[in-house]
Amino acid sequence: MQETSSIYKRLLADPGHWKEYTLVIGESGVLVDEFSNRITFGGTAILVATTGADSGFRESSIISMSTQKSIFSDSNPSVGNCIAGQIKVDMIRPKGDIPRRARLAPYVRLTNGKEHSEWIQKGVFFIDHREYSGDENERMVINGYDHIILTEDEFPSSTHEWPRTDIDVVRDIATEIGTALDSRTVQIMDKGYKINYPAGYSMREVLENIAAMYAGSFIMSDIGELLLVTMFGIPKETAYLIDNVGFAITFGGDRILV
Repeated sequence: MQETSSIYKRLLADPGHWKEYTLVIGESGVLVDEFSNRITFGGTAILVATTGADSGFRESSIISMSTQKSIFSDSNPSVGNCIAGQIKVDMIRPKGDIPRRARLAPYVRLTNGKEHSEWIQKGVFFIDHREYSGDENERMVINGYDHIILTEDEFPSSTHEWPRTDIDVVRDIATEIGTALDSRTVQIMDKGYKINYPAGYSMREVLENIAAMYAGSFIMSDIGELLLVTMFGIPKETAYLIDNVGFAITFGGDRILV
């Protein structure tokens, strides 16, 4: 979960504020090879001069950028879902090669022209496919998905003793897809339901079944961690479903009324 500064909160309350965006491609300042593996020296990742959001592509390069994340499979509220978030970016083609399956991390900050808030990360995605257009292929459109897409694979073989507790199974899946658990997920999953070895099931199906036990659904958080969102955890002070920094979560471009 990301905390926001007093400047961010003050700008958010200012009706004259607007948002600025940046997109980091790759390991946020870490050099990667053509397969998105970190390039190391003596076992240590090699950093470029600029890291984090400031190393990303800004409005001068990005023509449009949108992300979509939903906890519902359709327009009706439901539980037991596990839906991959998506990103689409239309931008001026960067110089050099973009690795296959490269990591994409969009950021947003608030400004009123005089003050700027800190950058807030808005997801972790990986390129699924790209297209080039223009007279000399100077534009690039990239589409990507977050880690949830990896849960389509079958649940991995296991040497653990079964049945296992629900939280241990979710940790296994998070490790398998290369991410971590959001701390809020650990706090929510306190029932200790026993899960039998899910032979023949995909990791997504396992997550959907566990999410239903808690009247919730799994998504990826803004910093790329596996997060369980329950129907009981929706903020009471708003009729719209929002993320942890106050932005509306949309479905098909529409805010979700709860």
